[in-house]
Amino acid sequence: MSSSPSKLFTPLQLGSIGALEHRVVLAPLTRNRATEPELAPSETAVLYYRQRASPGGLLITEAVHISPESLAYPSTPGIWSTTQVEAWSRVTQAVHERGGLIVCQLWHTGRVAHPDFAKHPSNVGERHRPGVSASQVQIVSRSGKPGKTLTYDGIRDFAVPRELSVEDLQRLIDDYTLAAQNAKAAGFDGVEIHAAHGYLIDQFLNNGVNRRTDQYGGSCENRCRLLRQVVEAVSGVWADGKVGVRLSPHDAPNGGNTFYGCTDSNPDAIYSHAVQALNEYPLAYLLVTEPRWVGKHDANPEKDPGFQMPLINLQKYRSLFHGVMIGAGGFTPASSYEACMEDRQGYDAIAFGRWFISNPDLPARLKAWHQSKSSRDRQEPTRDPPWLNRYDRNTFYASGAEGYIDYPSMEYEGAALSSNATTSIEHEGMIAGKYQLMDPSKVGTSLTATENTEARSLPKRGVRFVAHEGLHERGGGSTCDCRRPRRELQNEFPHVDYRLLKQHDPLWSAQRESQASMVARLHRFFKWLRTCPEEEVALVAHCSINFTMLNAVVDCSLDPHLADWFVTAEMRSMRVLWEEPRKETAKFIDGGHLVGLAKGHCQLYPHLLRIAQEGDEDSVHLRRDYQEFAASGHVALICGGGAGHEPLMAGFVGRGLLTASVTGALFAAPSPGAIFRAIMAAAGPAGCILVVKNYPGLRFNHAVAAERARSKGVTVELVIVSDDVGSQQGESEASRCLAGAAVVIKVAGSLAEDGKDLQEVRAAAQSTADATKTMALALRWRGVDWILELGVGIHGEAGVQEMSSLASLPGATDGRFATAVVRALLRQLLPATKLPPGEGVVLVLNNLGGTSPLEMSVLCDAAFRQLQDLGVEVAGCVQGTLVTCLDMHGVSLSLIPLADAPGQLLELLAAPAQVGSAWPGLLIPPEDSEAVVQNDLVPSPAAGTETGAAVAQTRAVISAACQMLISDSTVKALDEMDFECGDADCGGTHRDAAEALLATLEAVPGEPADALRFLAHHLEHQCRGAIGGIYVLGLEAAAKRVGSAPTLLDWAEALDAAGKAIQEYGGAQQGDRTILDAVLPAAEALRSCAKSPNALAEAVKAAKQGAKKTQQMVAKKGRAVHVPPSRQARSPDPGAVGFAKWLEAVERALRD
Repeated sequence: MSSSPSKLFTPLQLGSIGALEHRVVLAPLTRNRATEPELAPSETAVLYYRQRASPGGLLITEAVHISPESLAYPSTPGIWSTTQVEAWSRVTQAVHERGGLIVCQLWHTGRVAHPDFAKHPSNVGERHRPGVSASQVQIVSRSGKPGKTLTYDGIRDFAVPRELSVEDLQRLIDDYTLAAQNAKAAGFDGVEIHAAHGYLIDQFLNNGVNRRTDQYGGSCENRCRLLRQVVEAVSGVWADGKVGVRLSPHDAPNGGNTFYGCTDSNPDAIYSHAVQALNEYPLAYLLVTEPRWVGKHDANPEKDPGFQMPLINLQKYRSLFHGVMIGAGGFTPASSYEACMEDRQGYDAIAFGRWFISNPDLPARLKAWHQSKSSRDRQEPTRDPPWLNRYDRNTFYASGAEGYIDYPSMEYEGAALSSNATTSIEHEGMIAGKYQLMDPSKVGTSLTATENTEARSLPKRGVRFVAHEGLHERGGGSTCDCRRPRRELQNEFPHVDYRLLKQHDPLWSAQRESQASMVARLHRFFKWLRTCPEEEVALVAHCSINFTMLNAVVDCSLDPHLADWFVTAEMRSMRVLWEEPRKETAKFIDGGHLVGLAKGHCQLYPHLLRIAQEGDEDSVHLRRDYQEFAASGHVALICGGGAGHEPLMAGFVGRGLLTASVTGALFAAPSPGAIFRAIMAAAGPAGCILVVKNYPGLRFNHAVAAERARSKGVTVELVIVSDDVGSQQGESEASRCLAGAAVVIKVAGSLAEDGKDLQEVRAAAQSTADATKTMALALRWRGVDWILELGVGIHGEAGVQEMSSLASLPGATDGRFATAVVRALLRQLLPATKLPPGEGVVLVLNNLGGTSPLEMSVLCDAAFRQLQDLGVEVAGCVQGTLVTCLDMHGVSLSLIPLADAPGQLLELLAAPAQVGSAWPGLLIPPEDSEAVVQNDLVPSPAAGTETGAAVAQTRAVISAACQMLISDSTVKALDEMDFECGDADCGGTHRDAAEALLATLEAVPGEPADALRFLAHHLEHQCRGAIGGIYVLGLEAAAKRVGSAPTLLDWAEALDAAGKAIQEYGGAQQGDRTILDAVLPAAEALRSCAKSPNALAEAVKAAKQGAKKTQQMVAKKGRAVHVPPSRQARSPDPGAVGFAKWLEAVERALRD
């Protein structure tokens, strides 16, 4: 290596992109944080790039898909849609505000993309179906087996890609052109073409993948053709010097790394040709990735051959390329100084990925360190510089803010360490995820005996316990010295009583961050604590961390007053179990036992008997005729499980169902002894079948009971039910049980009731269990929003996938959440059932306990519609509350293919069951569920068929009334009046109805009576609540009193008729503080002044006076009856005021 000085912190002109003030570049590194389903950068991403921007510094974005065909990783961004362009524009604006430059890396993954990504909502049609390449060569592992990739549906084998035709390649170039145009529209300073790392363009370069014989294969020139065409197309959009290219030559002297199996027989030849070809274009730069790069090359440098390579392995390409060359891949902060030399032996700039992630101000840190060290010090390699934040690899490809925007800058740490403890610290993105909050009642598990005694002696109110990850013990046994910050904080916040707790978990070491960073976090946390009222309840949280997950999962419950702070802090990497606050949920039970449950079942279901066993909370229920049933040669059917799943178990005991059930404690398996008692009571000569839900406790306890019974000479068989698709881990591992148990019980119960023998009943039951596939989901409250979990269990087990909200579900457009929920379930179920086209199924829709009948009906309709659209015939449906998880707001959906189930499945499910049992019965969908009713009550002439001055005047009057009601002042006034005594929607209700009428104005008939009926007809559909019924009733009554040419007296009679109809059916009288207090005085005034030219004006005056008087009245009808008179007196009745307002508009229109 040359001894010439480094140019790492000297200016560099980067084509026409701009002048760089330093040469420390943010390398593109995929972060999996894009929004779903838009695949656009979030506001958190805006902050991420803003944090890393510096004056004259270059940022290269994470790889950005040019089209849906490129999708290869979940939650990675694109730039083909308007939404994505708008989101990226916010990123570029944030970077430019900091004086930085930003380039968009254009990406097509080729064969790395799995066809499963075609299911993503952004991927429409076959044109952009993922999984394409230069040739049909599959990605394989070193063992020769197909490689693995992660999709939204889990781990999948890489697929054999589709070979792109010449026509496909022209379309591909068009996609690159559009992406370049969109990047320009988003405000980027340039673009980089990703032609490296085994992605699509690299697949064309390497003959290990490219086996074509046309103009795109064979020679180096042919294999470089696509690269040239893409560069030409993108350069045609951007000015000279605005385009960069990324390559990854892998012909290192000591081996090096290949990317997704992308190899070449002569890498030196192809990459030399590619670099020389790129000299023909006015590029801004060429970025090359060192061959020592590999996913975790820095995890164990001593064993990684890549670390034995020279610092720069691509010297030949440095000599071949005539422009700016940026190096990336495996550079440490120390080696970067030597890799960027003035004599052109090194790179012109260095791109950092990992270190730039954990140090948003990396250029400033590097410059400060280089200036403070001697040349000899700089050459010493270091894996973990103490002056840098250590990165956490587990958060690289996770979701949420942790590991993304929460790393502190030097400025932030310096402020925290300054002598002025009250320094105002402003650091974007600092999150609470770096704190673990401990429950005072559980501190004994984390403290020494002395510390535990101290903690338990503290008062329960006003105490806040803080456990900080910077305090975990190091491997050598020494701990971070926190005495100085502790003293400072105690002096600064004397009213806060706290303990800094230690957790002894080697997986979370203080090495993760510098002590400066740790102290900074403590300062910020206690600065916030100082703002909390002292009398508030203690901050209570209990944490558990699962390190086997890609991202640490922290379960906590928090006092509600923390909600705003935690949301603001973006603590989104934590899975918060919110119970507002954590307390025992109130339940209608007697004491802590379940005897009342057992006795209550017998009261609910008179066909039951209970076996009472002193001192045993497990309860056994039998059908009342169990002895006769056994004696007559019927097979007994028994099922056991914990309480909390009602109506299962006891609700399924009876004729055509179970012979006996055994119920344990809440979510706990009943004892083998209780199951054994049920067997010995219910089983006769024909034997017994145990229906076992596939949970370890239930399997073991049923097995023990079965063996005991067999030793007594009873024939016992077991049927295992494991229908949950969401919990299956591989083909060899059985799933847990959901609603499938109820279906199996009905099938086996019907056969047992018919007198079938043990083996026939068992075979049919097991066949049904194996054929049934179920998926469940539930809504859970997370403090600020409902979170939807897919794949939940009936004991409250966490789901396999969590959506940030209902609206984040793919397809949840226009509030069609039920449709999106069913789609999410079917996406998991249909592959598991392997249904052939046109196959019939039984659909089972099960309420998990807290879902309303209304929701269940909507979900049922959505399931029928979607299955029909998919060509699946629903031969029968079971819908109801079968197997629950207490009051879980969720639903499970099961599919039972008729081809896999017993031959008479429909007959068995439809067979008679015990009256009063929980079995809802089988519903056979009708062929036609729509009734055709002729409704000609309202004449509706086509628009424009009636003309003339009278028609025009009628429509003008209606328009004036509607315009009055949709004005902002009217809506606001009526809503504010309704706020006092109603639900604050009176103004909005009038506005919605008026807007609907305006939309149909041209269809209003000319005849007055027909016009009134027309208005009534439309208002009954468009005007919500009681006010809608009032207007419809009044208008129809008025229509009966007007002829073809009504006089003012006729209109007075019509208005009076309307008022009397409202009186008759509503029960209100004038003076009861309702709309009648304006309607009836207006009718009387109009009648008495009918011959006066000012008659209508007098009616308006009477209506307004009547409405005003309601403010002094005490309501006798309507919702205001339930409001104290003192509050009623704050405003008049909004219905009366609304009537007076539109009547005034009518009078003004007629007068004008």
